[in-house]
Amino acid sequence: MPSSQNIEEKSIDNQYNLLIRQISYLVQDSKKQVATTIDSVLVETYWNIGKYIVEFEQDGRSKAKYGDKLLVNLSNDLTTQLGKGYSKSNLFNMRLFYSRYPIFQTVSGKLGWSHIIELINIDNELERNFYLSESINESWSVRTLKQQKKGDNPPIGIILAKEKDEVMVQYAMYGNNNNLFVSKYQFYLPDLEDLRKIVFKYFK
Repeated sequence: MPSSQNIEEKSIDNQYNLLIRQISYLVQDSKKQVATTIDSVLVETYWNIGKYIVEFEQDGRSKAKYGDKLLVNLSNDLTTQLGKGYSKSNLFNMRLFYSRYPIFQTVSGKLGWSHIIELINIDNELERNFYLSESINESWSVRTLKQQKKGDNPPIGIILAKEKDEVMVQYAMYGNNNNLFVSKYQFYLPDLEDLRKIVFKYFK
């Protein structure tokens, strides 16, 4: 009779084979839609692949068996079955994409994969969300997004707080002091007192 260890290893192998089939079916189904919605389908496909990978890794037994070799194994097997596009680095980005944006609607149908690559490699969440918002609202090209990331101007935020009957409004920014912030942005920003009056109405 097979040992319990052999049975467990076979079970893990079956889960891994299921993972391969899930991704293969997903990609094959996606290819049918490519003609009309190439980029949006690609982004959603990669997000789902990232989701599958993360969920597979969350199984302690699977992690114990495959460990750091999971992406290498997946890359080899998926490339054999599906062709190019499934390098270890690309699979890493798919997994990171899902980790950064676990709710797909955040980026659904708004940005291409090249935009996503630029965004997911920003570690700071505030900064990443800033560039996501600007890329969508301003229709930035990938080139523009790259240029903006290399620029000197940090993301802008407004801090609101209420103490008793007073509303405090302060500008905030990522990675610099307030004096530098004001010197760079005061031409474009509304007066703090005007903001305070507007916001106060919503705190009543």
